[in-house]
Amino acid sequence: MHLLLKLTAHGAWLKADIMISFASLSSCSDGNSYVIFTDSNKLVIIDAGISYRKLKNSLASLGLDAQNVTHVIITHAHNDHIKGLPSIYKQLKPTLIVNSLLKERFSYFENLSTYTFNTHSNINGLDFFSIEVPHDHINSSFLISYESKRIGFISDAGILYPEHLNHFKNLDFLVIESNHSLKRLELSNYPELLKIRIKSDLGHLSNLQCGEIIAELYHYNLKCILFIHLSKRSNHPDTLYDEVISKLQSNFPLIDYKIAPYDSPSDIIEI
Repeated sequence: MHLLLKLTAHGAWLKADIMISFASLSSCSDGNSYVIFTDSNKLVIIDAGISYRKLKNSLASLGLDAQNVTHVIITHAHNDHIKGLPSIYKQLKPTLIVNSLLKERFSYFENLSTYTFNTHSNINGLDFFSIEVPHDHINSSFLISYESKRIGFISDAGILYPEHLNHFKNLDFLVIESNHSLKRLELSNYPELLKIRIKSDLGHLSNLQCGEIIAELYHYNLKCILFIHLSKRSNHPDTLYDEVISKLQSNFPLIDYKIAPYDSPSDIIEI
């Protein structure tokens, strides 16, 4: 990492703030994967629901090199978050970090490390604090910190209680699931049992729930919100805008609202 310096008005050189960079590589029920870094030579991948080829091409489209992936951290072991892991690991041999409760499932990976709920993990200088959230699989959301900057990463949660939200106060950037529109879910061709599972407290956050969480977490320092994990079958960016973003913009106009594309990378967001 190059040391960044800036010249003050008094002619003194100070270390400039290092930005946290984040991008979605793919974000839908077909496959989820994200990249975060402070140094483009040391990339951390969150979830591996896409193939190595797609990971490589997605990173390249952002000006990043897959060979610089040092770590992959897994939120939970549903297929849309891990199905690309074998090919990614074969090509890159990163350090794989999983919840200690899932260690046995991933024991055949050589470079394996674990985290536990409510503990801190230092990954390339980024502090990952793991928070257990309600889902129908052992699942983590993360508070990611670097110096004074705080990022909330919330995905695959059926509901969040005050004890969860307390971890995500005073954020600079929020990455949050907005999986489905209740209206579109009811009109979808999903089997009834699947609809019940998605809407349950062990399922996924709806647009309405997402908006309520954002209103609860809002504060003056929150600069950007990235909506992730939209369902192709029971949500749409236009629906999310109508149901949530348009209302949030009226109340909190200074926040930059972004929606992660389904199958292609988002822009890199710098905090």
